[in-house]
Amino acid sequence: MNNKDQHTGTPSPSVTFGDVEEIVGLQLGRAAVRPEDDLYGDLGAESMDLVNLAVAVEDRFGVFIPEEDLATLRTVEDVYRLVVRLLAASPPEAP
Repeated sequence: MNNKDQHTGTPSPSVTFGDVEEIVGLQLGRAAVRPEDDLYGDLGAESMDLVNLAVAVEDRFGVFIPEEDLATLRTVEDVYRLVVRLLAASPPEAP
């Protein structure tokens, strides 16, 4: 079984795009979202929505999203890539 992510080609055992898609959809009140959906234009997010999204992502994956990273998010794919990057930078959990 290949444990590489289909969107980035990098190992991502702790998160799938579906995980992020679910959080984004729930936080923005959408039944379905696509990787290319613009958080603001397509999904109608406002700055407070992004703060709430960041908190939900942090709670779900145990990562911290710096404010400067939050400001760079434009698409659902951006959110996914950020979570993958933050998880890759996190120290592994103890057994």
